[in-house]
Amino acid sequence: MSVRSGLMLVLALGSVPRGLRAQEPEMTDVTLLPTDTLTDVAVTRREYGHPVIYYNPALIERVGPLLRDFFIAHEYGHVFYDHMGGALAGLGSNVAEVRQLQELEADCYAAARLAGSNRASIEAAVQFFTRMGLFSHDRYHPSGSRRAANLLACMPAVQVDPDRVAPIPARGMGEADATTIELGPDAAARLRGLVRIRIDGRVVGTISTLGPTTPVIVKRLRQGPHRYELTIELYSLDELLQINPSGVAHGDGTVEFEPGGRLEINWLGDEPPALLPVKGAPRRAVP
Repeated sequence: MSVRSGLMLVLALGSVPRGLRAQEPEMTDVTLLPTDTLTDVAVTRREYGHPVIYYNPALIERVGPLLRDFFIAHEYGHVFYDHMGGALAGLGSNVAEVRQLQELEADCYAAARLAGSNRASIEAAVQFFTRMGLFSHDRYHPSGSRRAANLLACMPAVQVDPDRVAPIPARGMGEADATTIELGPDAAARLRGLVRIRIDGRVVGTISTLGPTTPVIVKRLRQGPHRYELTIELYSLDELLQINPSGVAHGDGTVEFEPGGRLEINWLGDEPPALLPVKGAPRRAVP
């Protein structure tokens, strides 16, 4: 499709909410139509040679104005790159992979278009996808974590006043005697939620896959055996992409703590989670 700057946007405005109008002044011959049959916020189709963006009014209202602006700009990205149907012909088993790349490309388009006028909508989208974590809407969409990381990479940088930014501590400072607790590979692959970690009855931290996953650093514990308790809170996405609790798993036991060592949370999904030493893990160098 050819897109020329300076052309006025032509929309079917009959029942289109004001917030959806004139999102993209460079697009022409694009129609926006409401439909309550969609399970997604919006989709783009080519009909009789013209691009049509269908949106679900209930979901648009549910996500709020910031995410609404992002999702509609995202759909215009599909129009801009002509992601509508024909580009997928003949791909066979690679369709899902290509569709995921197209979703990321449309996200980048939205980030570029909104960065100057509505940066808050991009930040809202990053938060939304971060909460999704490893979930995805379907196999044609990347995971929330991947879309959030992609948006952050695509979003044009902003100027930062150095006088208003707190200094970053030197890396490793005060952690030479600490033990790192992280998700093991099996737990990371299965977990859709968060793990609360208690050592000797005291909460020492939480590891979540609903956002950026970071390990827990436990300091000032004597070397030797300590009692641990792990509580996994599981979540799932409903048809409205809302995160809902879906179960809890508990595990406890005793594990050896070693200064500068590493422990992994092991969970296979059908047994209690356990905290285990990482075999052969090198100790961190003292800074």
